Amino acid sequence: MAFLFAAGSNFAIAASMVDPSIIGVGARPLGMGKAFIALADDANAIFLNPSGLTQLNKLNFTSMRASLIGDVDYTVLGLAMPLPAGYFGAGFVTSGISSIPLTRWTTSNGVSRPEVYSSVDYSSSVFLLSYANRLSSVFRSEKLKNVSFGATVKYFLQSFSQTTGDLDGATGSGLDLDIGLRLSPLKWLDLGFSATNIIPYSMGGRFIWKKNGVAEGIPAYVKGGLAAKVTRDLTVLFDAEKNMNSDVQPALLHTGVEWRTNKYLALRAGLDQQAAAGSSGMGVETNLTFGIGFEIAPVTFDYAYHKYGDMSENTTHYFSISLAPAAAGPRPVSPPPKTAFEQYHSSSD
Repeated sequence: MAFLFAAGSNFAIAASMVDPSIIGVGARPLGMGKAFIALADDANAIFLNPSGLTQLNKLNFTSMRASLIGDVDYTVLGLAMPLPAGYFGAGFVTSGISSIPLTRWTTSNGVSRPEVYSSVDYSSSVFLLSYANRLSSVFRSEKLKNVSFGATVKYFLQSFSQTTGDLDGATGSGLDLDIGLRLSPLKWLDLGFSATNIIPYSMGGRFIWKKNGVAEGIPAYVKGGLAAKVTRDLTVLFDAEKNMNSDVQPALLHTGVEWRTNKYLALRAGLDQQAAAGSSGMGVETNLTFGIGFEIAPVTFDYAYHKYGDMSENTTHYFSISLAPAAAGPRPVSPPPKTAFEQYHSSSD
């Protein structure tokens, strides 16, 4: 509740009270306008498309840190690894704001005025457990080796540092589920699909406050995307998403590009659309993003710059440190292709 007031100038952040991962996860995806559903080739897949975990060949760790609109601390941790029974991941996302003033009205000499009598800290977190596998492992068909599926169970928790007085019972929890699908129909093309928070409210997909048992719905989204390798070192990404709980919120688009200049350096840019509440109703706000990644194997450092609207103070800087296998980190740089775009792809196939 307090978080909503603190982040009211940013609709995307305010809308993520129950599920903070909606803000965005991973400096690498954020630098590409959050277009990552089809690529999903590192531990960020836990949060964005769990089916992408099948691309990992050993332990993969990621972390991210940011300060949203100057007040909200935002932290992400993820760990994924392949095991004989499939691909597993665990994640944690938390956002919080400290020293929120608590006020009350007091009357002195017949004049009423607000008085700050204490302060409280607020946090919103989600814990994630993911599983993924290739369809060929389930149906024993080599034709399905390029199709992967995945699911993520999510446990939500919101709490205040004080739970007495007016804030008695001001904690809550909830459960939900994400699913994902990923396929590679061509060597240069990947397709992805994910559905976030898919359990209906009536079947338990909701957040319940301890105080009075008040329940809230958890925003559900469907997303689809593609990742095209224009050359071996240049990838173009495109995602689309729709909020399934809102008829007035329009579909949003996310586009990005990643260019691996050499085995150490990757440059990224993108456009990230957010829902924006305006005087004429719900609209769309398009924000510019930039990113850079630097690898000193096996450690990768990623940075993303993300604008939020026209207010410069809402611009956010995201920082990630990851431990990634070679298959999920910067790929070896190949000699520049000697043919045109179409010839390159036809020869790749």
